[in-house]
Amino acid sequence: GRVLDAARRMQRIILQVLEFTRARLGGGLALDLAHVDLGDVCRRVLSELTLASSRDAKLTEEGDVSGTWDGELLGEALSNVIGNAFEHAAPRTTIEIELLERAAAVIASVTNDGPIIPPEIAAHLFDPFRRAGAPAPRSGHLGLGLYVAHEIVRAHGGLIEVRSGDGRTRFTIKLPRAAAGAS
Repeated sequence: GRVLDAARRMQRIILQVLEFTRARLGGGLALDLAHVDLGDVCRRVLSELTLASSRDAKLTEEGDVSGTWDGELLGEALSNVIGNAFEHAAPRTTIEIELLERAAAVIASVTNDGPIIPPEIAAHLFDPFRRAGAPAPRSGHLGLGLYVAHEIVRAHGGLIEVRSGDGRTRFTIKLPRAAAGAS
């Protein structure tokens, strides 16, 4: 139980540090591109995260949400964004994940109810080693998760943004149907 949870947290920290190092020193992330259904990736991530959490999440899909991407890396990006929503959502609220087909793109949004992110913090949320101005939680996160998610999305030629207000925070990821460099 606790030993396995601690080992998983440590593995996650090590993976985030490796991705951070690769992104900063290696000239970007190397993508292993294949046909990927983002719905399948999201369901896998949700099954892993909900096992380790008492949070509820609702996934909705509209249209064809597949493309040519690195499924493992996108799983890491989604895990970081959804895990962030789990961590910061108000108690007893449901995290909403939407996957939408939009012409030559797929949109993934993750929304949680809870404290808003002030604009001065939101402006630096995807910077490495930032934790929204809060002390590091007991989970042992280093403040690399959203930076790693940003770099993974960017490596695919996509965009990630955050909007926070009226008691809700929404992260939106827009991915081109085919990652940059896909033929």
